[in-house]
Amino acid sequence: MRRLLPLVALLVLGGCDAFSADTRGVDLNVSAAQVAPGDEVLAVLDNDSGRTLTYSPCPQLGRLSAGGFVAVNPQAVCSMILVSVEAGGTIAFRIPVPAEASEGDYAVRIEVGREQPDQAVTSAAFRVVQ
Repeated sequence: MRRLLPLVALLVLGGCDAFSADTRGVDLNVSAAQVAPGDEVLAVLDNDSGRTLTYSPCPQLGRLSAGGFVAVNPQAVCSMILVSVEAGGTIAFRIPVPAEASEGDYAVRIEVGREQPDQAVTSAAFRVVQ
């Protein structure tokens, strides 16, 4: 047990980065500051992190509220396939805004990571207007 304590301390205090994504240099940008219900939003994932990342091919659209990000298009069926984007690479997604979306501030979120997605990257807010 005493031999394990230093290892556990190293993992908890100093080695966490080995298991989680560092999202510095990873940006998720949206194409418009304002859209209407029923429109699409183009979201572009830019990987300027200096390393290859994996990501979930299922971006989420969410409404921003006082409670934070609330998904409005939960992925009932989402491929478990992981996709990678090389350092310096860019991937674009078209995300439909539901026709019944109410006015308000929204954002797009995607999960990224080194070996598997384990961190969320969220776009800047955009507004849905009637």
